[in-house]
Amino acid sequence: MRSCIEGRINSLVRAVAFASWITGLLLFLMINSAAATTQDEIQLSLQVKTAFIYRFTNWVTWPAPKQGNPKENNFFLITIVGESPLSPYLSQLASNRRIQKRPVQINSVHSSALPSQRPDILVIGNVHPKNLDKILDFTRVLPILVIADHQGFAKEGVMINFYIENGKVRFEINKSAVERSGIQISSQLLKLARIIE
Repeated sequence: MRSCIEGRINSLVRAVAFASWITGLLLFLMINSAAATTQDEIQLSLQVKTAFIYRFTNWVTWPAPKQGNPKENNFFLITIVGESPLSPYLSQLASNRRIQKRPVQINSVHSSALPSQRPDILVIGNVHPKNLDKILDFTRVLPILVIADHQGFAKEGVMINFYIENGKVRFEINKSAVERSGIQISSQLLKLARIIE
């Protein structure tokens, strides 16, 4: 009798242990699946933003260089200020695309620094608010398309700023900042954007 009870207890313990193991395994798989999905979504978002940046150049017109003041080089220059998850994607873009018939060059500078060469596009990564002011003071009246991916930056004076709405990448355009720079943005692109005055 005693051995029969012990046998049942052992069976019950094994069943509980097995159920706990299965529950733990399912929980592990769910967490890793969610993490993978999130990582996939982040990667897709960065790819979409990079594609947008490339497409923007078809809808943006930079003023021609003044006579006797040619572009510093023949590259289409994109400068990234501060660390940005877009960096490797933009580097990949530069390796296999041309923009406005020019090869693309990517430069990166520290978040507290200003570019030594005037870029065509300046992408703002992770920067301190006081450094943002310094960057925008530098670019304010120059024909540099300033792009960021931070909440509220368009209101601060960034020309094009990405945001997520209903799980999709969207962008907003600060028209006043664009007009000050001398850059022209197509009305078709403006129709796709949320406008910040």
